[in-house]
Amino acid sequence: MEATIPHIATPKKANLSLKIDFDKKNDLQEIASRKNRSVHYLLVEAVQNYIAEQKEKAEYEKYVEERIMKAYNRLEKEGSNGVDSEQVLDVVMSRVQARLAK
Repeated sequence: MEATIPHIATPKKANLSLKIDFDKKNDLQEIASRKNRSVHYLLVEAVQNYIAEQKEKAEYEKYVEERIMKAYNRLEKEGSNGVDSEQVLDVVMSRVQARLAK
């Protein structure tokens, strides 16, 4: 009886071309050499990190938008509690700046 090797599915990958100036390419080659990695590895890692950061940023922006709409709807329904818009703006901006500083 002949043994069969199970097929392991690997994710499909696409080629991507990148043109950069020679100085940046040389910098990447030096970094790759110091880290004992290939330039390809560094670029894949950079793309993955960028995508993760952008997804996190989009999620946070969605969260902020939902919070703002919830507060706006509550204000429309219940009315103001005497806080003027400048005070609200100051509080919101300080919280946004604190979040962005993290």
